[in-house]
Amino acid sequence: MLDLSSIRVIDNHCHPILLNQQMDTLRFRSYFTEATHPCFAQTHLPNTVYYLWILRQMAAFYDSDCSENAIIATRNSIPADVLINRLVQTAHIDTLILDIAYPPPETCYEAEHIGLAGQCQIAKLLRLETLMQHLVAEYRERSLKI
Repeated sequence: MLDLSSIRVIDNHCHPILLNQQMDTLRFRSYFTEATHPCFAQTHLPNTVYYLWILRQMAAFYDSDCSENAIIATRNSIPADVLINRLVQTAHIDTLILDIAYPPPETCYEAEHIGLAGQCQIAKLLRLETLMQHLVAEYRERSLKI
């Protein structure tokens, strides 16, 4: 098997890390589906192959039992900066390219903080649709003043 673990990588599109890192079961599960109705996360997600696989991977990462409760409890006990560092370093990430348009900035760590905690480089992704929204609003305000 080809060992690529020494190669540092660039995550070319990720989002800032939420300030609130404490999880309950429903919130934890919601990160593994795009379904918006809680019924899916409560009833169906725990029986999917990919979710059972990720629980085993996370149990190894957190050195915990494979149960959701054990993984969530262990994860919740780790300070956010330590968790960020461990995740980034374990994944051999050199650079994170952050899409700072979502989630709202007031709910997230600042990009610079993430870079310091993860000991990695940070670049901010320019979202043209977000830039255009700001420019349209700014132009509208200016035109109303004229």
